[in-house]
Amino acid sequence: MAERSGIKPSVLVLLFAIIFSLSTYEYWQTWKRGQGSPFVWDVEMYYSYLPAALLQHDLSFSQSKVPMQVMPNGNKNPKYTCGMAVMYAPFFLMGHKIAINQHSPLDGWSEPYATMIHFGSIFYVLLGLFFLRKVLLRFYTESITAVLLFVAFFGTNLLYYTLREGEYSHGYLFCLVSAFLLMTIKWHKEPKVSNSILVGFLIGLITLIRPTDCLFFIVFVLYGVRDKATFKAQMQFFLLHKWKLALIFLFGFLMVLPQIIFWKVFMGSFFFFSYSNEGFFWGDPRILEVLFSYRKGWLVYTPIMVFSLIGIFFMKKYVSEFRFGLVVFFVLNLYVISCWWCWWYGGSFGMRALVESYPLMMLPFGAFLQSVVSGSSRIVWLDHLKKYGVTVCLMCFVCLNMIQTYQCRVSMIHYDSMNKDAYWQIFDKFEFHTPEDQERYYKSLTKIDYDAAMKGADGRRDY
Repeated sequence: MAERSGIKPSVLVLLFAIIFSLSTYEYWQTWKRGQGSPFVWDVEMYYSYLPAALLQHDLSFSQSKVPMQVMPNGNKNPKYTCGMAVMYAPFFLMGHKIAINQHSPLDGWSEPYATMIHFGSIFYVLLGLFFLRKVLLRFYTESITAVLLFVAFFGTNLLYYTLREGEYSHGYLFCLVSAFLLMTIKWHKEPKVSNSILVGFLIGLITLIRPTDCLFFIVFVLYGVRDKATFKAQMQFFLLHKWKLALIFLFGFLMVLPQIIFWKVFMGSFFFFSYSNEGFFWGDPRILEVLFSYRKGWLVYTPIMVFSLIGIFFMKKYVSEFRFGLVVFFVLNLYVISCWWCWWYGGSFGMRALVESYPLMMLPFGAFLQSVVSGSSRIVWLDHLKKYGVTVCLMCFVCLNMIQTYQCRVSMIHYDSMNKDAYWQIFDKFEFHTPEDQERYYKSLTKIDYDAAMKGADGRRDY
């Protein structure tokens, strides 16, 4: 019906995502009702660059009230790089203008700033869906693209990191990675100067926000590689366009240059590890925990993505250009994520460190759906059973994600201490029926020793 009326299914999904986000905005933002602030934990540190630079004119952070490590030279270490501040900046300026008009405190932390930063978070994710739609339509039909967009937004923890904790980096990176995939396709088709600048700008900003996400450049390098012969052809292609490739590296470097200068001026070194005593345990990856743990396991809290993993085996037929690069990136990224001392990534809903890879993972997801739709056998009823079975599974997983997003919103899913017992106690509940149920639930949680986790294996094991 939508296609006959001229409204494309994927556009309808985008419109629905916009309407849902804006109409439920007040519900998700408890700070709007006087409960806390959106500027907490990581977000507080991401954001601190803006008030310090634009209002206090003091990047030594001597006037900042944000808790930070004090360096030997007396300057404060904001821990995180300034990439998120770059993304926040347009909405910070709008918030500042509103604060002036409303006579609100002009300190960068008052309600107008918080409101505009949050609307910015929603904007970036919706923009990411727009870019992702353009990528997906190059390989799949309107109908499959619509399903993939719906799954990405409503079937994963991207929803939570858009509406509830949208100020975290993951939704912003979702947008940038979607745009990066689109520009990867365009550059390999037409490696002109403007495309080179955009590719460099995007991978540089992605790296500036989350340095380990420079791994996404692997997808660019291996785009179109299928075997040894195509890899050799790819290297020859790069050699032919070496000056365009140099332009990518130049603009990528220019994006991270401000952080390098900041470190040199205020920390005393061009390259500075700002995480103090935190680090990676390269010999102790927690891959199974990252994927299957009741604490934060990706496929426990976002089970719909199992179809994306299955779809990797169908990519050769439907989206072969990205297949090799995706596999290499996914394996390396999973390894790096699992080696971080805090492999569950603190207080979060599900495995938040994988949210930014969802634009890429929608490609094998689409290959899986395409194989279900186009696959045929001599047994007609079996084909119908397969299609209806997958449809029911998708609907169930989307519903599960919506329920668990709500449970996380009302703190039924604990932010860092879940285990098997606690998970199944609240699996089918929207509230605790009795005080005894609530007490039993909180007693069953696994308290984490963060100090032990920083020191190594015993503290990092999933009890």
